[in-house]
Amino acid sequence: MAVNAHNRSEYSNESSVDGISFKAPEDLKATIVSSTEIILSWTDMTEDESGFRVEMKEGNSENWKRVVSLSKNTTSCTIKELKPDTLYYFRVVAEKSAYRFEVYSEEIQVLMKSLSAPSSLVVKAVSSNQVMLEWKDNSDDEEGFVIERKSSNGDFAEIARVGKNISKFTDKQLYANTTYYYRVRGYDKNIYTDYTNIGMVKTSISKTFNDLDSVPWAKEAIESLASRGIIRGKSEELGIFAPNDRITRAEFITLIVNAFQLDKTPTGTFADVKPNHWYYRNVMIAKNMGIVSGTGNNYFYPNDPIKREDIAVILAKTFKIIGKPLPNHSDTVLDKYSDKSHVSVYALQSMAILNGEEIITGKSSTNLYPRDYATRAEAAVILYKALKKL
Repeated sequence: MAVNAHNRSEYSNESSVDGISFKAPEDLKATIVSSTEIILSWTDMTEDESGFRVEMKEGNSENWKRVVSLSKNTTSCTIKELKPDTLYYFRVVAEKSAYRFEVYSEEIQVLMKSLSAPSSLVVKAVSSNQVMLEWKDNSDDEEGFVIERKSSNGDFAEIARVGKNISKFTDKQLYANTTYYYRVRGYDKNIYTDYTNIGMVKTSISKTFNDLDSVPWAKEAIESLASRGIIRGKSEELGIFAPNDRITRAEFITLIVNAFQLDKTPTGTFADVKPNHWYYRNVMIAKNMGIVSGTGNNYFYPNDPIKREDIAVILAKTFKIIGKPLPNHSDTVLDKYSDKSHVSVYALQSMAILNGEEIITGKSSTNLYPRDYATRAEAAVILYKALKKL
């Protein structure tokens, strides 16, 4: 009604407006398809919009302009004919035409620079619960890479991000005997490249042994190496690994050849390593590659147990020979051990490197026991840690 000092009018007719719960689009992203084309994507946060419109402005301009109008429930669109090396701003507007109501997403910047997609994705199962991914980095301008995974019955979902110029990733804690699919794309802030090819892999069947309760600290390493065919039990039929038995020099060299997939025509002999011995091929591959040399009288002593410091020497040499030397460490890293002086002179540098890389640690916080003979469980853990450096 209307009121003044002398009169009041009749009431108007009644009207009502339904409450509006209306949220703006979220998680706006841009994927660069080419130097002139992008795909915008966002999350639709409401169910009752009448549609969307995409707005854009160029560089320092203050004027937004409509690029395209879209129907309700749309969550992506392609924008073409953009200018290379140009900065753009984009936002998405959700509209409710019945009330002339609209809400705006956050703005994103898109610099139409050359951000090339990664390619040549290769995936490989390295155990019953781990998969190694490797791809080709085709750009120098990315902030990093997004790794996505799905199982046979699921959808792709992001599982990790790695930094600039990284082209490897290990996916852990997977299920044994399961098929997985992977893809990778680069990103820089809100800009994403196209995906690599999809890589498919099936993890191996999990393998365990019946006598690992006494070495819970080594169980993961033993099972992983066994599932990959690198290490075997003492009695496969009975499920016996014998983790506390000493490992021989020939057995450890066999692990090295298997783990690093060394292949070289075995020629020559040691006085105690002949072609009829089961370890002949592996020992002679290691000798021919310069990983082992035996003693001055041309003996290798294949059936003797191997010392922890000799494992360090063999591993340090192996990494160097395959072209992936471990970072150097001063022997001062061993100062924390009261028995540092027990390390043989020939093994000091190798032990420092392996300890500095946390591949071989002390058997206690104050003792390294470099000349102790390694058990099969110890050797498995050391090798398992070493392979993570590849």
